[in-house]
Amino acid sequence: VTPSLYYVFVTTSFVLLTHVHSESFNDTESCVRLYEEGVEAYLENRFVECVDNFEKALHKYRSYKKKLQNCRLKCKYDAELSEPLYPVDIENLLFYERAVKQTLCIMQCKKDNPEL
Repeated sequence: VTPSLYYVFVTTSFVLLTHVHSESFNDTESCVRLYEEGVEAYLENRFVECVDNFEKALHKYRSYKKKLQNCRLKCKYDAELSEPLYPVDIENLLFYERAVKQTLCIMQCKKDNPEL
């Protein structure tokens, strides 16, 4: 019973981590678009527009990273303080349980904050 439960937790955590990672790739698309527009403006000697686009891209990226960091810190803290499913740590199952809880929390955080 224990090895199969262990396998389920490991598989689930890797699937969820991959899912979260693939979602976060598209989230900075507007930052990339603003950066590319800034480069285009620079090459066309529209320097005021260039600086404006670069500053907007930096502001959006900083805001995105800050929100994501706060979400990850909150989820890590919540996972560490949560009550374990089993009172005894069987074959380091507690580590995987916390990883899954943290991943689910991050996914919920992203669902609650569409800008993430």
